[in-house]
Amino acid sequence: LMLDEFADEGLDAKGFRAAVDSIRKVADKDNKSIVLITHKQEDVLYDNLDALYELELKNQFSVLKEISTF
Repeated sequence: LMLDEFADEGLDAKGFRAAVDSIRKVADKDNKSIVLITHKQEDVLYDNLDALYELELKNQFSVLKEISTF
């Protein structure tokens, strides 16, 4: 499942946590992966990650780098 900025606007930290927790439960139950693209940098996000990547634009090319594994 790929979600692109699905909750970057309109949800407070509590609502964002509830949304991410719900999506994570469905993914875990069905043994699926989630790719969440967001500009949020809240702690609630890091509680639910297996890996964190950063996408950076360099010389008009997107460069993906792993920041951390959890």
